[in-house]
Amino acid sequence: EEFNIEEEQKKLVLERFKTLNPDAKILLILISIAAAQTGKVLILNLNYDDGKITFKDKIIKIGYSPDMKIQPEEGYRLDVVSREDTLLYSFKFEVPLDVYVDAASADGKEMSGGLIRLDKADFALAIPYFEDAKEIKIYDERDTQQLGINVEEKAQKRSKLWIIMPIAAFILLLIALFLHKKRSYRKF
Repeated sequence: EEFNIEEEQKKLVLERFKTLNPDAKILLILISIAAAQTGKVLILNLNYDDGKITFKDKIIKIGYSPDMKIQPEEGYRLDVVSREDTLLYSFKFEVPLDVYVDAASADGKEMSGGLIRLDKADFALAIPYFEDAKEIKIYDERDTQQLGINVEEKAQKRSKLWIIMPIAAFILLLIALFLHKKRSYRKF
């Protein structure tokens, strides 16, 4: 029978996990759940200038994309299109142009302010990252395409977080095992 190192390592980890105290088990399970629920997010850095949206930059991060269940009835529309020209994701949004300002008089006795509507603004949109996405299209209120952003990645760069997370989990496991052994020696 062939000796399988991976199977032996799995058995060893499982045996050690069984010996952990309940607090350490809960900690390890929570870390695993947190690592499993994060995903890639594409953050688009955009500029609005008197009715026209332009692309500034994009970045891929590990995180959460916002829930887009509540959308305005009117506004701009963002579509994520796949390499096969199918719609992967779509939502409507408003450009954040309203700023509430409060100001005090020189003597500090009177407050004034109110709503200011900007003509120009930089803003960002966070959307889920799709491996097979080809392009992001942004349409104005009249359904005219304003912007097309190529998001097709030629060479996939791996995030450092995917390397760091297993190492951190392993270090936490070692710390938990050390603390467990230290407590068990105190009992005797």
